[in-house]
Amino acid sequence: MSGLTVDYAPRKGYLYAMVRGEYRLADAIGAYRQVLQSAARERIARILMDCTSMSGTPTMDERRDFALFMAEEQAKYSGFADGLQIAILVNAQAMDPGRYTQTVANNRGVRMRASESRQELLSWLGV
Repeated sequence: MSGLTVDYAPRKGYLYAMVRGEYRLADAIGAYRQVLQSAARERIARILMDCTSMSGTPTMDERRDFALFMAEEQAKYSGFADGLQIAILVNAQAMDPGRYTQTVANNRGVRMRASESRQELLSWLGV
């Protein structure tokens, strides 16, 4: 059973996904996969993943592995993924140094931004 749960709510211009529970890399990967599947099913290319109710802090290796997974998973959604934008909202203590996860993901073609500012992320999503 997953240590994370995801609740979805389509909002004007984006899909809101609230992720709750204790962080484990395998569960985060499963949650991200679910979010992409839901976004593809709804044909919503902008996603705000709210991880502020998630506890635990990933290691630097886990951050890298998650970013690499994001790129691999996104590649499965050709066509739809071309316009995909993923914004990840985190608490200040969970924000990774130098936005490492974001950098790794961006370098592999994922349009992703992580921040502790909801307003920054909504602005970046263009909503």
